[in-house]
Amino acid sequence: MSALSPPPDQDIVVVGATGDLAHRKLLPALYNLSVEHLLPTKGNIVGTAPFTWNDQRFRDHARDGVTKFSRTGIDTAAFDAFAQRLHFVPIADGDLSPLRAHLGCDRRIAYLAVPPSAFKALIDALGAAGLAHGTSIIIEKPFGHDLSSAKALNQTLHAVIPEDRVYRIDHYLGKETVQNLLVFRFGNSVSERIWNRDAIARVEITVAESLGVDGRGVLYDHGQFAGYVQLNEASLGAQIGAQSFSELVVLKSRDALERLKSGSYSLGGDISAVVLTMGAGAAADFRNGVAVFVRPNGGVMAG
Repeated sequence: MSALSPPPDQDIVVVGATGDLAHRKLLPALYNLSVEHLLPTKGNIVGTAPFTWNDQRFRDHARDGVTKFSRTGIDTAAFDAFAQRLHFVPIADGDLSPLRAHLGCDRRIAYLAVPPSAFKALIDALGAAGLAHGTSIIIEKPFGHDLSSAKALNQTLHAVIPEDRVYRIDHYLGKETVQNLLVFRFGNSVSERIWNRDAIARVEITVAESLGVDGRGVLYDHGQFAGYVQLNEASLGAQIGAQSFSELVVLKSRDALERLKSGSYSLGGDISAVVLTMGAGAAADFRNGVAVFVRPNGGVMAG
């Protein structure tokens, strides 16, 4: 296998750079790429959000994220070199045109680190700001909330960015542990022979998560739970239950899962739990649905 090399020169734009995803994942990941000399040789890393931050505030935000969440820790000299590439551009009323003054390359990649409800407006704003040419875009799931909304979001994307510059990702299903599940299932002759309903009575998926809802209530109400339970955990269940790679798995409890998105959150008394309650009208179908409890000290449990 050949060694990895830096991509072509380009700017990196993080839309929603003040948020949790950028703080915990994106900025530490970009720092690690910088340490490994895998960032573009030239190009700025530009964060943007509707906050009146300056470059130094953004760099402090990045330093805190790298210190807490980088898999390699932080090296002061390495971070100082990385921080020189960090710039912040405040935006107002969804206008992304101020970004242009801080972009030094003809190419750029924009990561939408925002709730799914903001995708369409920001994609349209990229086009309106004259930034479509030379821009690639990364968009995370959930990609729409049903087939028609996913098609509509595709149309919005293709009106601004051609398909060959659109990257739809699911960072959860790309984790090595999840990928290894398929290898364990289909590449292990011992486990494959007993991986069936005659030998397995019950499957329970527990996601150990020490992080609670915290200040991310809006994100949970606008897609986080749909992405976490409907996509991540349901996909794990499909990988566990499928008979082969080519089998199409249909989730019979789709209607009940849809209702999880409109749940409400409340503190669970003495157990310090955040409990997701089923949305209005769900009680009649509860026997066919899924009860989900989100506990800051215990993860997500479905039963």
